[in-house]
Amino acid sequence: MTEAAFELAPCGLVVCDGNGSIVAANRFFREMSGYDGGTKTFGRCLTRPSQFILSAKLLPQLNQSGEASEIALTLNGPDGDSIPVLVNARHDGDGFHYAIFPARERREYESEYLNAKKKLTQYSDYLRMAERLAHLGHWHGNLVTRETYWSPETYAIFGCDPETFTPRIGETMVLYHPDDRKDILATVDAAVAGNGEFSFRARCIRRDTGEIRHIETNGVCERDESGQAIGLFGVVQDLTDLLRAQDATEASEARYRLLADSSNDIISVFDLDGTIDYVSPAIEKLLGFTPAEVIGKNVRDIVHPDDFRLTQAAFAGYVRSGDWSAVPRVQYRARHKNGHIVWLEASPRAMLGPDGKIAKLQDVVRDITERKAVEAALEDAMVEANAAADAKSQFLATMSHELRTPLTSIIGFSALLRDVVQDEEPRRFSQRIWTASQGLLALINDILDHSKLEAGQLELDIAPCSANELMLEVAETLEVQAQAKGLFLTVDTDDDMPLMLLDEVRMRQILMNLAGNAVKFTQDGGVTIALHWRGDRLQVTITDTGPGISPEGQKRLFKRFSQVDHTTNGTGLGLMISKQLVELMGGRISVESSPGNGSMFWFDIPVQVCEGDADEEVGPEVAAETGFILVADDHAANRELIATLMRSQGYSVDTVPDGGEALQACLERRYDLILMDVNMPVMDGLVATQGIRASCELNARTPIVGVSAGGESRRRICLGAGMNAMVEKPIRPAVLTATVAEWLAQSQGDFPHVRTG
Repeated sequence: MTEAAFELAPCGLVVCDGNGSIVAANRFFREMSGYDGGTKTFGRCLTRPSQFILSAKLLPQLNQSGEASEIALTLNGPDGDSIPVLVNARHDGDGFHYAIFPARERREYESEYLNAKKKLTQYSDYLRMAERLAHLGHWHGNLVTRETYWSPETYAIFGCDPETFTPRIGETMVLYHPDDRKDILATVDAAVAGNGEFSFRARCIRRDTGEIRHIETNGVCERDESGQAIGLFGVVQDLTDLLRAQDATEASEARYRLLADSSNDIISVFDLDGTIDYVSPAIEKLLGFTPAEVIGKNVRDIVHPDDFRLTQAAFAGYVRSGDWSAVPRVQYRARHKNGHIVWLEASPRAMLGPDGKIAKLQDVVRDITERKAVEAALEDAMVEANAAADAKSQFLATMSHELRTPLTSIIGFSALLRDVVQDEEPRRFSQRIWTASQGLLALINDILDHSKLEAGQLELDIAPCSANELMLEVAETLEVQAQAKGLFLTVDTDDDMPLMLLDEVRMRQILMNLAGNAVKFTQDGGVTIALHWRGDRLQVTITDTGPGISPEGQKRLFKRFSQVDHTTNGTGLGLMISKQLVELMGGRISVESSPGNGSMFWFDIPVQVCEGDADEEVGPEVAAETGFILVADDHAANRELIATLMRSQGYSVDTVPDGGEALQACLERRYDLILMDVNMPVMDGLVATQGIRASCELNARTPIVGVSAGGESRRRICLGAGMNAMVEKPIRPAVLTATVAEWLAQSQGDFPHVRTG
């Protein structure tokens, strides 16, 4: 086929490669499907059901026989519509060839013919169907020949078999109840003699069962040109079920009225404009009014004025919704006849008229005054409980700060002592102090985090972090404890681990909990900590050669205040908090263990990788002896510790005990950096920072680093007060010195150094 013939063909032509991707498509197909010539498979041009037919039927047939004809599929049209098509297809070594024809053009006339024939058949069936559904038959009798025709439903109403019973005028009277025959004959004779129309209700006796049924007949007398009666035509309807339903309805209404009259709930019926048609006697008990005092009035007269607008909107919304099976519950206040307020709950239901539209509303109203009182009491109790929880959180936050402040000195001085003392025994003692203080810090973190997790207030502080360095720090912390027990402690990490965005504090907390437990419970062998990067997830495993955990014990893991081994000390919070922290990070945590075979705790979390090399220092390199630093802290030991750390880096240091003196010092001289404790007497660090920024020209732009216990929320408060950064208590020397170096590096050139060396 030439290129022109292909393009102008009066049907859709598509050529696909062996993978089903469209290589060429002519204009007919492009216009029909909206295909724009991009990279696309033929299957993507089809609707989802047709995609299934393509893969499940057409392609297997092509692969087997090489050809397929008139496969009914549906294309996605350019306007989002679906286009039925017939597809002929051929498969050769080069790919697939499709010819697509709009199904309607080919089948339109055939379909119209079949539809017309079907309708013709249906119309003849509809009459029989309608008669059967309505229990309505028709009949015709010839007054001259006495011959009579009955429709199938007429036979069914009278219980007669067309094969054995032939109806004739006059002879069918035996099918009626004897007491009704005289009236029937009189009615028909009067019609023949008079205007020709007749109607009667009577009882018939079914020929097959003898059952008495109630019927209604309406008929007309046929006359010839001379006016002589020549026939009768009529319809007969079985009313038995209808009359029974009416009787049941009347009985139900009587029972309903009895129920309404005796119910403790108010039952009412009112028009769509609110006019009350009926109200049960219960209204007198609930609101003090008699039914006679209320019927004819408007619902507006019952509902409290302050609640009427919302109540009216709720009822109107129910009427407009169209979903009248969904009964709303509307609560409002009403005023009792004696003046006091009553809380009510209404449940309106639609009452439909003959046209299927809502004619009235039926309402069931109950007294919920006591329930409202209970709800108010519960709300007050909830407010008190929340206040107590807030007070507890504030207390824990205060205690956290008060505990972390002396811990800063304990951890810092023990580390300094360990580094400067040469004798083995004092070094060991200082190491013991440092290790114990780390354990105390972990316990404080667990208690505070447990409170925050309970309240849903714990926030992650995400920042660039070297997971390898973090793991090595944890291992170094636990190494002394492991060596004291004769255990090996190994770390397995990836050499090419990149910098990642992590909450370093929470990660350290999880690792310390899991690895610390492993060292704690292992008596022989050792512990291996493995850290691996798996694309977008960080995977950590802590494997020990300890006693293992039974299946029953594993069920108690990760639960609050739960310990598997009650012979050891601990709060039982560590694993539970670790699980909650991992899940807060979007990760998973679990354990694999059996008695006598050790345990493997593992967790993985999603991570984002930072730009840069993990081996590079997170903070900038800064030469020593390049800064004059002011340290403000009300705790003398902490002032000494921070000053010692700063001087060890070559900085010059001034110290003050509160924010007021810090503000005064900043008025008198310029500093390169200020380390400001947040909680201090006289003037706290936040107020002092605001004062420095507002009124100290010498230090208005000097970097201020806050020192405080707290997480991301506390950091935001510090930054909001004008600080540049925050270092958490208890202070980690490496973090403090890196933070100071970073901000000094950023400020060099902006702030002349008053004093160095």
